[in-house]
Amino acid sequence: MLETLVGLASQSLEASKALDSTGLMEPLRAGLASADILTRFNIIEILAEFGTTTPGSEYLDSSGILAQIANVVQEEAQQDSLGVTAILKLYGQLGASEHVDFVSLDMKYQILNQLERLLVESMAAIGLIGGNVQNVEWVTQSPCAETFVGVFGSLTRDLKVAWFHSLAQIFSCSPEPSPETEQLVARFYSQLERPDQSPFMARLLVSAKSRTPELAMAALSVLRSLVHFGFGVQKMGADRDAIMFLVERNSQDSHAEKVAKFEIIDTILQTSQNVQSATGTQVLTAEQASRLELIRRQGPFFLRATATVSIQDMAA
Repeated sequence: MLETLVGLASQSLEASKALDSTGLMEPLRAGLASADILTRFNIIEILAEFGTTTPGSEYLDSSGILAQIANVVQEEAQQDSLGVTAILKLYGQLGASEHVDFVSLDMKYQILNQLERLLVESMAAIGLIGGNVQNVEWVTQSPCAETFVGVFGSLTRDLKVAWFHSLAQIFSCSPEPSPETEQLVARFYSQLERPDQSPFMARLLVSAKSRTPELAMAALSVLRSLVHFGFGVQKMGADRDAIMFLVERNSQDSHAEKVAKFEIIDTILQTSQNVQSATGTQVLTAEQASRLELIRRQGPFFLRATATVSIQDMAA
């Protein structure tokens, strides 16, 4: 019943107001105040889908529902972890939707501040919100982003996987980034360089070389999104270990890791060519480009032939 009503309300702001005026939308607000955790969880799940539409996000704002939700995070986060998980998903979906003016909602409800207080639980939501090009400037210049960056060194392996995936989403905010978007992402990348730690590229490569597949793939996803930018290719080109890592044929790499490294190489070469065509700037040396081009021609699963000598041949 509620799903049907929400579907109708999603059609237009007028429809949502008309349904609200009849009292049909009241169960949404009542459900948020329910003492039953599962009821509240289900209501928030419905609201998450509703909120990704323009009428839905405007209704959540005008009806006071977002204020109710913010109060749950503020007052009941410890008592209702299931509800908070659903709320973080809702915030992520709001931020990821191109139909929602997330910046305006954040200015009113301090959503990023809420996420900052629950950083470990909210990393996926931060990635979804920052991965929307409409929000990338707002998110990356927020105190939440500073906290997100600063927490990396203290994370466990599993949480690093989530952190890398969120970072990759932010870097992937636009499939064809404009110069302005690249400047924003480059500025955010500079925050990852901490004076008391080794360069971020070195720390990223440590994880990319991990024998834990989930961690390695998460780090590779960051590299794959980073090299869509000219500055990202320059960062890799300036790090000898980064290029060596890509061209090295490691028999211990999984199928997925080999494919990911190949895709990174292919993207590096494409980005390098695009930058040179647009600006005349070479972001790779001729030697680096040649080595990467060889790998691209050979494909991700190339194995160098090795001579084998039988015992009979040796005896002869």
